[in-house]
Amino acid sequence: MIPLARIRETLRHPDADIRFAAARYFHEAHDCGDATIADWWAVVDARGLAAARPLLHRLETVPDTEATLTRLLAELRAGLPAKAWFPLRKRLERLPYPLLERHIGELREVRPLLTPDDLRHAEERLALAGELPETLWEKLLAHAAECDGEYAGAQDSLLVVRLTEALARHPDFATPRALEILRDTSIEDWREIFAIELAGALRCSEAIEPLITKLRVDTDYMVERARAALVRIGDPGIPARLTAHWDTEDWHFRNFAHGAIASFRSAESAALLIDLIRREQDADLQIHIGVSLLEMLPDEPATLEAVRQLILSRPEDENIEALDLLLATVATMAGWDFPERAEWRTLAIADEERTSRFLHRDEGFEEKIRTGMLAGLSFREAAGRDLGPMFDDPDDFLDEEPPGLPFVREAPKIGRNDPCPCNSGKKYKKCCGQVA
Repeated sequence: MIPLARIRETLRHPDADIRFAAARYFHEAHDCGDATIADWWAVVDARGLAAARPLLHRLETVPDTEATLTRLLAELRAGLPAKAWFPLRKRLERLPYPLLERHIGELREVRPLLTPDDLRHAEERLALAGELPETLWEKLLAHAAECDGEYAGAQDSLLVVRLTEALARHPDFATPRALEILRDTSIEDWREIFAIELAGALRCSEAIEPLITKLRVDTDYMVERARAALVRIGDPGIPARLTAHWDTEDWHFRNFAHGAIASFRSAESAALLIDLIRREQDADLQIHIGVSLLEMLPDEPATLEAVRQLILSRPEDENIEALDLLLATVATMAGWDFPERAEWRTLAIADEERTSRFLHRDEGFEEKIRTGMLAGLSFREAAGRDLGPMFDDPDDFLDEEPPGLPFVREAPKIGRNDPCPCNSGKKYKKCCGQVA
């Protein structure tokens, strides 16, 4: 595997594809090592805010520090461009609790630069820390009842985050209650989802088998949360447990499990994925597993050659594009050359030119949205018209620049199997990629 220290340095690389591949390494990784969001600010200093901003989505779980929070507050006061304001203010939602306690006064001082919900979330995190676990549990169950029959975010998308964070401080109380729900197969409502979230927050190893069982249920949202909880628990034996019965698991399980395996960025997980590519009979899943493998940034020639052979064995498969372009990037990072690398990198640049034109956003329109949200409007209300799925989430706005010299792209590649940046929930190839 490419050493973590080198991956952190690569975030500042002049080639945007390489920067983006480095950022993808940290996305959903169970352990970010000693990386912090200071590594992202180093990209800002080296490449500028426009080049660094698209990486933020992939660095959600990389933590803030005293120094990075101080800088973020300073940048907010100085007046961030709207494109950067959307994702950077969202980092305040995930501040480590000790930082929040120490800096709540400063957050109150910059209240005019935040949406009303931003500061309310911070204040309620602090308030919940002083409540009894019994009260917290009652609130969690009451919220599950409120959400019955609809998306939880219709009430308060961050309430579950706050409640599970507070309950996780009381493991003796919360663990048996979460496990009771997870093991009860008759419970098929929001209590099940919230118990999954709580098990992840508790890093409860006893929940591993119930969570693996949840991966077998053909309900995407719940399965995504179960996969995230397994990664958060972080037991190094989880990847092997996910592959124990691979050949008899259904497609749905296998489609979600390989991503969880790859989130454990280790040589052992990489070896498991290579074996799964050989064993997998579904052509599309072979490609998806290959993408997950490359997102781990392997640097062993044998591993990269195995992916190359998979690509060459499927010359007529249009879905292979996500794999060949990513292989060309990862091979460049690893210092491994192969005959098709230059050609595939050229194709990647041409593809990015089309994507960049399609995803261009108007600065004035985004500033209008920020003004409305600061006044207390929702994103859709601030936009002032029915925007459709393309604009459901401002955090996914992309500010992509046109490519520069050959093989030195100035904007990141969106893989065909990546989540679509419009936040529709579909893969890019099935959504905006069709238009592009």
